[in-house]
Amino acid sequence: MSPRTALRLSLVWSPYLFFIALPIIEVASEPSVVEDYPPFILALIYFFWAYVGFVITVVAYHLTRPRQH
Repeated sequence: MSPRTALRLSLVWSPYLFFIALPIIEVASEPSVVEDYPPFILALIYFFWAYVGFVITVVAYHLTRPRQH
């Protein structure tokens, strides 16, 4: 992946990932939620969403890369 492509992808997808992450951050910052779940489960949730963002980025790269004939 060229730096230009990576920059374009990050600029395109960062707003979407931000809006995906916003409710998660809000829920995680609620004291009752943090008390209900152990830190291990919260970490799993965060890693899951990070993985989802990574998959979205990889799929976007494959959809937007120039075709090689």
